[in-house]
This record gives sequence, C-alpha cells and structure tokens, in this order.
Amino acid sequence: MVRILAVKIKRAINENRVDLYEATRGNWKAAKENCNTDTVGYVVGIYEGKVLSAYRPTRWYSVIEDGTDSVRRRFEGTPVDKDLFEIFKKNEEKIINSFGHGAAISYVEMDLKNYNLV
Repeated sequence: MVRILAVKIKRAINENRVDLYEATRGNWKAAKENCNTDTVGYVVGIYEGKVLSAYRPTRWYSVIEDGTDSVRRRFEGTPVDKDLFEIFKKNEEKIINSFGHGAAISYVEMDLKNYNLV
C-alpha cells in the first residue's frame, strides 16, 4: 500500500494564479510525522473535484508563515508519469471521498502493486 496525500488546490490557483506544481506542493497544515518521504509516496492536487496534478515528493520542508505560529509542510518533487496519473484519475472518486467536511488535505491508501508501478 502507498499513502497518498490529496490536497485541494482551488484557493492557491484562484487567489495566487500559481502554476499546478506550486499550488500542489504547499504550504499544507500537516504534522511533520505525517508528511515526509517515509510516509507519503505521492501528492495529488484536487481542483473542483478532479485530479489535476500528481507528484512524487523527494524532499519535505517545514515552513513558518509570516505573522503566525503555524508550521506547515511543503515538498519538492517530480511529476508522475502519464500511466500513474491515469491511475489516480481512475481512482478520483475514492480520493475525493477521503476528504472530511471542509478539509484541505486528506490521506488515502492505495495498492499500486496491481498496476506494476511499485
């Protein structure tokens, strides 16, 4: 099983007009122990109920936003290949349904071994 961090990127795209990578990579309010290269295999960006981007994190950072004591997480990573992106698209409903009411992030466990990718 692979843990996927799903993140809602609508606000980042609409307010900041940033590209998909910047919108997906952070800054996410998540615990360091939940967001690191040992615990998260992929990050998937969700926009208006659709999988719009997907990356494999290679490095995570802690970020302190100006004017707050809140520590957030941000990653560096590489885009997934087309085949893996299509698998995430096919599992879109499972990913979307993992979000709690009003939540900006969610964790989803997926078995990718059946797809000969892992």
